[in-house]
Amino acid sequence: MSDESVGPFLSAAFFCEKLLDEKDGTLSAIRIVDQLTLVPSEIPLPEDKPSTFPINILVKFSSYGVGGTRELALMIKNPAGKEIELIKHPIIFQPEFSGFNFKLALNIGLKDAGVYWLSALLDTQLFTQIPLTVVFQPKAGESSETS
Repeated sequence: MSDESVGPFLSAAFFCEKLLDEKDGTLSAIRIVDQLTLVPSEIPLPEDKPSTFPINILVKFSSYGVGGTRELALMIKNPAGKEIELIKHPIIFQPEFSGFNFKLALNIGLKDAGVYWLSALLDTQLFTQIPLTVVFQPKAGESSETS
């Protein structure tokens, strides 16, 4: 058997509005997003208090024969380049099961327009980066261009 068939493998990683755990054990993701357009009332005014926006993150790994405990770390980098750790969480992979779904519901602080990057690491190995673009919509009648 080649090393290509030994996991874990990243099956999915994304931002969404809602995650539903169904009665039959399946998971449903509602409104997968990669861009948020915020209306004027949601634009933060005080410099020290960013506006918060509720969002869910799903990171799904498939184990395929891998067992043991690994550490998942989620980091987010704002448009200015400042990176913060959202969470570190142990994941127990069991070879007889197909994988692991990690769900995180959070209120993300959105102070600046631009791209926010979510990084998913497993035992310090980067598995993926996911962009979330934040756009502030100008008020009706205002131009987004400067004179």
